[in-house]
Amino acid sequence: MASIVDPERFFINKWEMYKILKTSAIKEFNFPETDVLSIESLNRMLNRYLCLYVKSVSTWGGEKIGKIEKQENGYGLIIQSITNNSYASIDDLYNCG
Repeated sequence: MASIVDPERFFINKWEMYKILKTSAIKEFNFPETDVLSIESLNRMLNRYLCLYVKSVSTWGGEKIGKIEKQENGYGLIIQSITNNSYASIDDLYNCG
């Protein structure tokens, strides 16, 4: 399958780059578990890990990276140390944006 090129930058986005590198013959890379954000993938990953990093496919240079952490009464979301919000459920967290 051909990669999707971002028409504004004439380059492939993070997800497309991940798919290319993951299937490449270069085996020295150690890739963290990665998936496209959906309610299902968010639920699965939060059941597996205490902390997740969320990155937009359309930003560059480390812009707008989010960190999700399990908390005592739900989930916390910090985006670039600018916003710090708590959500009671995975549904609330997923629908916050």
